[in-house]
Amino acid sequence: MRISAERQQSKAGLFSITQLFPLLENEWFVLLLLLIWALFVCYWQLSSPVESDEALYAAVGRRIARTREWIQLEHEGNPFFYKPPLHFWLMALSIFFWGENEFAVRFPSATFGIATILLVYYCGKLLFHRRVGLIGSLVTSTTFVAVWLARKGKIDVELGFWMNLAFFVFTLAYRKEQRRGGFLWLSFLCMAIATMLKGPIGILLPGFGALSYLAFVRRSKMFREIPFLVRYGYLLLVPWRRFQPVLFRG
Repeated sequence: MRISAERQQSKAGLFSITQLFPLLENEWFVLLLLLIWALFVCYWQLSSPVESDEALYAAVGRRIARTREWIQLEHEGNPFFYKPPLHFWLMALSIFFWGENEFAVRFPSATFGIATILLVYYCGKLLFHRRVGLIGSLVTSTTFVAVWLARKGKIDVELGFWMNLAFFVFTLAYRKEQRRGGFLWLSFLCMAIATMLKGPIGILLPGFGALSYLAFVRRSKMFREIPFLVRYGYLLLVPWRRFQPVLFRG
């Protein structure tokens, strides 16, 4: 009797697991679970005291929120143009919405951490298979450095999101010939946004990867479009280090 009871319990457990398989095949259900997991990983307990660079960035963002001065960035009364302004604009908007607290300081970075997890899923799904995307997103959401940076009020996760998106869209330009022009423009727009976060590295790193990719696949015709797109991208970059000191002198 005892053995039969154990068999029935094991069959019942197996039946409950097999019932989940149709749900796991439903992409929207998987995305919902992944989103819930990402929200937990990136937003849980963001109210611990800020440290080092977080405090400096928070002071700059808080001043923007208080004075509504979006162009002339300052820190303790001194001009601050060591970093481009986009991260501090996002932090100021977060402070507007959430108030002056640690959660508001870290909210932009944590949000882009969630966006990065979803981006990894979509890249894996589109380039390979949905399971590859799911495994990649789970690896990203359980990697210590990725999670740690997403839970800090730093620039790195936001920068990584836009650079990865830029390179991903660039590869789509090669895979989808009919929409190549639009994907290339979008890729350089992402590089421009990345540059507004942390300077030239935002275009140099994904740009080098894109050129290496072109050389690898031997798509020589696409090289003809690079100079034009670089000029367009440069206009979007907004050379902050040059015109911001002029504004302060004014």
